[in-house]
This record gives sequence, C-alpha cells and structure tokens, in this order.
Amino acid sequence: MAARLSERLETVIRMVTPGHAVLDVGCDHGFTAIRLVEDGISPCAVASDVREGPLAAARQHVAEAGLSKQIAVTLADGVPAGFAGITGTRPVTVILAGMGGLLMTDILKAAFRRGNSFSELVLSPQRDAEALRGCLDENGYRIEAERFIREDGKFYQIIRAAKRENGGSERPLAPEELRYGPLLLSEGDPGMTTYISSQITRMTDLLSRIDDRAASERAKARRRELEEELALLRRALARIRNGARGREVTSDDGDD
Repeated sequence: MAARLSERLETVIRMVTPGHAVLDVGCDHGFTAIRLVEDGISPCAVASDVREGPLAAARQHVAEAGLSKQIAVTLADGVPAGFAGITGTRPVTVILAGMGGLLMTDILKAAFRRGNSFSELVLSPQRDAEALRGCLDENGYRIEAERFIREDGKFYQIIRAAKRENGGSERPLAPEELRYGPLLLSEGDPGMTTYISSQITRMTDLLSRIDDRAASERAKARRRELEEELALLRRALARIRNGARGREVTSDDGDD
C-alpha cells in the first residue's frame, strides 16, 4: 500500500476520471500513480521525472507495490514521447503537480507542439495559475472543476480541464478568472472567498502606508501595482457575490 499522501495530492487523485490511463509528470516518489492503480481508478500509469534520484525511489515503490506491469517509470523532461505504447487507446489524464504554473505551461505547450492531445488534465500549480489557465483556453481545453485548499500554511488551486469536443473557442476568461479561477469565483468557494477578502485587507493596508506625496518613480510604480492588484481582487469578490445572488434566485425558484 502506498504511503499517506498530502491533502493536495488526495484532491488531485479524486479529480481523475475513473478508467483513464494516467501520465504523472514530475512524479517524485511515485505514490500518486500507485494510489490511482491500487484504488482501481486507473488501469495503468506512466510516472515520469526529469531527475534520476526520485525515479529510483519511484521504481522501488512501484516494485514493492507489485505494480511494475501496470506502472511504467521513465526518465523524461516533460511529457514522455512514447507514452502511447503504454496507455494504448485509452483516454489519458495528465497530472502536473508540485511545480510552478509557468513550468507547467511550458511542458504542456511542448507536448501540444508534438501533436499530443489529452482527454483530461489535472493540474496543481504552486503559483502563476493565470498563465496556465490561459494556455488551456488557447489550446482548446475547458475548465470542468476547480478546488482551493490550504495546506501547511500555503494555498493551492487544483484544476481539472477536458478537451473541448468541437475544438472551438469559448468566451475568453477575464483577468480575475485567469488568476482566481472561473469556477472558484462563480461557485463561491469558501476558501477562495476568505483568501480574496484577506488579500483585499492586506492590499488596502499596504496602500495606506505609501505617502500620497511620495514623488519617487519607485513609490509611484509601487502604488500603481497595488492599485491594480486591489482592483483585480475587488472584481473577483464581486464575481463571487454576484454568483451567490444568482444561486439564491435559483434556489428560490426551485422552492415554488
């Protein structure tokens, strides 16, 4: 049995569609792929990493779990080029977790340039989520689910996206949706609501400490930066509140 996973990785596992083969890119210890196969969520998996050290540990863990036939462990910089030889014709879910959104974006773009297309992506960026969501939209993926969790004092967004069937475009995401998640805002995720409210308080406090009479270019640039960030946060909170009002109206209609 695989080791106990963090809440973030447990959430990642729950977001994988049952029956999909899995590519765990940047697999580290390999426990995510092991759990997916052990629990019967995925029939097979490829666990890859760019570092030989973690791969050695992953190979050992896979062997100890008796899953060497179902899980291939391979050295790769990004999505392994030959993964189809293992996953076959099954739908494939790519997991990217534990790295920045910019790196994830680079990995996905490299795979898309090679002509790879995946049924599903489950992504947990440590930062720069807006770049990742922009990449999904540009490459024909629709965000289907989002989660927001706090773990060890850090905040994580987890995104599940699926390939749009018609390949067409949808309404471009607004800046606040790119940063904080269209579903997290529209569904009024409690954790995201609390986070945004705390950030508004923080930004307001920081702005109050900048002297209005400060004439240096550095001070002016800092004020503009904080004002822009505060405006983005307020738009995000307005989205949450508008969504809440919409849900109240829907609930009232349903009671009639």
